[in-house]
Amino acid sequence: MGSASLESALAGFLASTSAGLFFPLEVIKVHLMVADGRSKNFTPHFRHSMQVLRSLYAEGGILRLYRGWYLSTANSITWGVYFYVYQLGKDNVGQVLSPHHHELAKLMVAFQASVVTALAMNPLMVIKTRVMLLKYQQVWHQDIVDSVRKLWRLDGPMGFFNGLVPALFLSLNGTLHMYFYETFKEHFNPEHDNYKTSAIGAISKLLSSALLHPFQTLKYRMQQEQHSGFILKRGHEVSGEVDRSRLFAGLKECIQSTYQYEGIRGFYKGMAINLARLLPANAVFFLVYENTLKFFGR
Repeated sequence: MGSASLESALAGFLASTSAGLFFPLEVIKVHLMVADGRSKNFTPHFRHSMQVLRSLYAEGGILRLYRGWYLSTANSITWGVYFYVYQLGKDNVGQVLSPHHHELAKLMVAFQASVVTALAMNPLMVIKTRVMLLKYQQVWHQDIVDSVRKLWRLDGPMGFFNGLVPALFLSLNGTLHMYFYETFKEHFNPEHDNYKTSAIGAISKLLSSALLHPFQTLKYRMQQEQHSGFILKRGHEVSGEVDRSRLFAGLKECIQSTYQYEGIRGFYKGMAINLARLLPANAVFFLVYENTLKFFGR
């Protein structure tokens, strides 16, 4: 059981390294999702993906689109944790549920893995979001150091759990994703067909993400910088007074503000670019994942 879980974790880790290929699309997506056009938002309000692309390119050239790319490793770790817990659940659930509860078993295993991963990886996801949205040119390691230091200074340890509530709701994304994937595998039997594996991996993620995109919008808005008037550079404050008021006092205010300024459409910002990113990314992901498992003889 332990060996199978570790093999599944390694397969998930290796498969998710392909996410780096699509990192610029993720950066564009996050910039689209966090800004609502309010004056105290720290990211400009963008109407569409090309506007984000032009703005970021003007700000720092092609490399600006890869700001924080090294933190795509966070995605790899996340998927490693996910598939480790997922495989443990698959190994154990048969001892609890009878074969007559097959569909329930698939949902339980996927949900368990999603919740554990969300709780364990939220601090790393907050740092990743902050680094992608940084506007000040610094060396890459200083991006992380400054983001962590500023987060601790202004928000304390609980700042690393910003966006946790919508992230937990997004556990349903991971749950539905793997449920759809396992169901499609049973019906289409893609074991020896890489094209089928890629297709069902992509389609299962598209379905789950489209259904739960509003929670992703809320998560990123809660994880972005919440305070203005404060900049850290190599550990020293270089700006004026710190505005201790937060952009959003909590999830409820984030929901109300999004609806007030943008209506229902605000919850679906960045959906098109996100789905365009997920289609090839998950096709490659599950292709690598399944072939890695085959390499281990599973």
